[in-house]
Amino acid sequence: MCKINIRYARPSDIPALTKVHHSAWQQTYKKVVPELAEITPESYFQKYWTGLFSDQSNDRIGIIAENEFGDIMGFISYGPTSELIMNKADMDLSKAEHVGEIEKLYVNIDLPSERKEKGVAYRLFAHAMKDMNKNGNEEMLVRSFSFNKLADGFYTRQGAIVKTEDPFLMLQTRDVPGERPFMIYTPNILFHLPSIKLFLAKENVADLLAQEPMLNIPNATTHHKTVFQEASGYGL
Repeated sequence: MCKINIRYARPSDIPALTKVHHSAWQQTYKKVVPELAEITPESYFQKYWTGLFSDQSNDRIGIIAENEFGDIMGFISYGPTSELIMNKADMDLSKAEHVGEIEKLYVNIDLPSERKEKGVAYRLFAHAMKDMNKNGNEEMLVRSFSFNKLADGFYTRQGAIVKTEDPFLMLQTRDVPGERPFMIYTPNILFHLPSIKLFLAKENVADLLAQEPMLNIPNATTHHKTVFQEASGYGL
């Protein structure tokens, strides 16, 4: 059994997060949308994580699960939702500041069995909900492809309900100059957790958060932009 530490992501995690994200993406989609898995370059995920730390307009927060060996076991990113998503969910825009959104949630499946542990996604989700609640969010939205049955089942078990389902256009490219992006239309499910506080009040959730608090590591805070500026090796 591995010891799991939950902490905020920091700029020095970018290389490892990029590799884990890229691999998890390929493993998730190679059987259902092989073209999407094949053409998405590792640089796409590096841009995502670099942007999370460096882009002043990016309000996303990243949390990682790390084992005792220093391996990233999984990650979650989240933050404020958008007007577009609120409209899709047919929700009152005046409540947008109290609605958070999960953007990414993946588990590292490439680790050997002795470095893995069950319940990584659940731990990440619980800590993210606690952080959202602390930041004033009362409800949560998250999008998932309908063919990702594992993710759909996970969010349903946490108490989220299907708000809507609609076609989703994804544009992806290899970052090759002059190359047209690959396009795919796929059903996109929008899940809604009506009450973050009710989720956190569940006995098993409260026990988990009490037994496994977030690690307080210097420079690993929600103030990603400031930390990024101070980090070595990643200039803007």
